[in-house]
Amino acid sequence: MVVSTALFRTMFEVYSAFIGYTV
Repeated sequence: MVVSTALFRTMFEVYSAFIGYTV
């Protein structure tokens, strides 16, 4: 579960950074 949470957090940060960079 911890790994899944960490992975989700990483993906969310990357996605957020991608959106911020695009916009």
